This record gives sequence, structure tokens and C-alpha cells, in this order.
Amino acid sequence: MSGPRHPARRPGRGRPELPRLRPWVVLALLEGRGEIPTPVPLDEHLQRWAEQRGLRVRALETLEQQLAALDCVPPQEQALVLRQRLDRSDDWRAAAERILGYYRTGDLPAWFDEELASPGLDRQAAALEARARDCLLDSRNRRWLPRLAAELRQSGVFVAVGALHLTGPAGLLEGLRRHGYAVYPEPP
Repeated sequence: MSGPRHPARRPGRGRPELPRLRPWVVLALLEGRGEIPTPVPLDEHLQRWAEQRGLRVRALETLEQQLAALDCVPPQEQALVLRQRLDRSDDWRAAAERILGYYRTGDLPAWFDEELASPGLDRQAAALEARARDCLLDSRNRRWLPRLAAELRQSGVFVAVGALHLTGPAGLLEGLRRHGYAVYPEPP
């Protein structure tokens, strides 16, 4: 990947470091610019919370499987999507506010629909993003469902996944319904 086209919009990384990063890393850094840094990452916080309550903690995949999903689209193709996202980076703040609104109100289908729409991408980049989405969400959900169903059969289990894994026709909630589980939101 070549250096960024919009240096003023890049994350707080030194210019020599950026060309060595995979495009998905750069995109994640850019998308996370508005997040508030915390002393303990969310994954670690959730794991500690579960362990303190005596809940079983099991990973649904290995680190190698997760990295393979992130790398399923070649870097030069990821770079095309990143370039188009950078060209519209002024829209990110508005998109982040909409997405946070969806999350806060529990409207994950609206968030999912916005992700599917691939706003700001041309046809080629949207197709690449759809392929990446299949690798990151749908394929992993299909791989996780048998393991998740087995864990649920053993006893109650607390599951923490990214919110977009839950929604949509290939989401974990629909998959669990197809496996015969009753799925309903927890009352507020």
C-alpha cells in the first residue's frame, strides 16, 4: 500500500509506519479515531467480568482464524476500498453518530442495512467490501454456530461478539433460531 493521500486525516501514526500497515489496520485506526481510549480493552473487560461471575470463557475461534478472516481480501484490493473511504472521510463523523444511534437504540438491523449499502464506494469497491464482509461476518458466523450451539446445550453461557455478528439473515441470532433456540431481547 502506498502512503496516505490525505495526511491530515490519518490516525496518530508516523508517516514511515503507515505504508507497512495492512489496509484493514489503517481503516480500523481511522474508524476508531473518535473512540475514547480506556485502560482496559473491551475484550479483556468482558473476559474479566465473565470470570468474576464464574462463567465459562471459551473462544469461538483462534487468533490465526481471526487474522485469516481479516486478510481474506488481498491488500491491494483492500487499499482500493481504503482510498475511497479516505476520499469521503469527512462523512465518517456523521456515519459514526448514526451508527452509535443505532447501537444505543438497539436498532442493529438499521446498522446492518447501512453497512450493506456501502455508502461512498463505487461498484468495484462495494463488491470487494461485500467479499470482505462475507469473510468477516457470514463465514465466521457459519463456523461459530455449531460450537456456539454445543456450548449452549451444556448450560447457560455468556457470549460476546461484535454487534454486526448478531443481525441479518446470516447473523448468529437467526442461526440460533434455525437451530431451534428461542431468541428474544433482554428486557430493559
